[in-house]
Amino acid sequence: MENPAVSGTVKTREAASKAWANATFRGVEGLVLPSFRAGYDSIDEAGIRHDVRAGIAQGYFSLFSSTPGLERGEYRRLLEIVSDEARGRIATSAVVGAATEEMNRELLADAERAGCTHVLLTIRSGPASAEDLYAGYKRLIESTPLGIVLYAYRSAAFRALHPSGIPLDVFDRLADLPNVAAVKLTQTLDAATAFAFCRRLSDRILVGTADLGMLMVLAQTFPIRWTGQWLTDCVQSPEQRNVVDIVDSLANGRLDEALARYWQIAPAYERFAALQRPYLLRGAHPWNHMKYYQWCVGGNGGLLRPGPDVEPPPDADDKQSIQEAYRNAGISLRDRDDATFACGRAQSEAR
Repeated sequence: MENPAVSGTVKTREAASKAWANATFRGVEGLVLPSFRAGYDSIDEAGIRHDVRAGIAQGYFSLFSSTPGLERGEYRRLLEIVSDEARGRIATSAVVGAATEEMNRELLADAERAGCTHVLLTIRSGPASAEDLYAGYKRLIESTPLGIVLYAYRSAAFRALHPSGIPLDVFDRLADLPNVAAVKLTQTLDAATAFAFCRRLSDRILVGTADLGMLMVLAQTFPIRWTGQWLTDCVQSPEQRNVVDIVDSLANGRLDEALARYWQIAPAYERFAALQRPYLLRGAHPWNHMKYYQWCVGGNGGLLRPGPDVEPPPDADDKQSIQEAYRNAGISLRDRDDATFACGRAQSEAR
């Protein structure tokens, strides 16, 4: 799926960016995690391509490539593989959130060269003043034609700029830039903060939260038609596109329909939220568990390369609990061969 702001098919960058965002950001953004070959010596291209096809089968409008266990060059290659497999069928995005402006410019260049359509931009603490923070990120955003999704999460370093711990005034000004398409609210934000973001920004850019319950509440007052990347695979499959259908119902005002579908999957959703919550509070994710979730509904699977940002694999009790959550939600599992999960479908089939 091509971004006209990058390709130059629309006369002005502002018109291209806003038209592309309005047409593209409808529904759910899925997740691609790395897959590795035996011994973790290199990434598994076949496994990654499998996960792109699995994401397309889930009905996602875009796929976000994440980084756990990867070195810089490997992440660049992951973006190339994902964008190549997705080209013409689905949008693709990358994460940009390094410590310096120079490093972020390099990451933006990697994403653009790979063929991504947009990036998730993490605003990290830096200058003490809101003006300096805004100026630095404005330079960065204006340096690329890629679509920008701002990422809202709390940081103690930002409490001097706003009581929420998020520099909301800075986000408000960045939302006016032509290629800023949306803002993603992380799962741990409270209702008042989510409301404040919608009230300030939803007239200019899309606001989406990774909290499914909060998404339902916000849709009563504000236009909601997308949700930024989170592991929606935990409550849906290609045959039962629960979150995709819920977001479509919310976008089209069918609120009772969305709520009825939500109750069907609420226990499974709450189980995943409970698993992830302690990780989120320390700025991490249960990556190997997330790979197992995806494998259960058709993803490649495969354990991630061990490292400080990767938790141990799910044990037998974890796997049984995840499988039970799917069954209770009426979601069929693809298979339960733990050996296949550990090495990944693509590597298993190649043997």
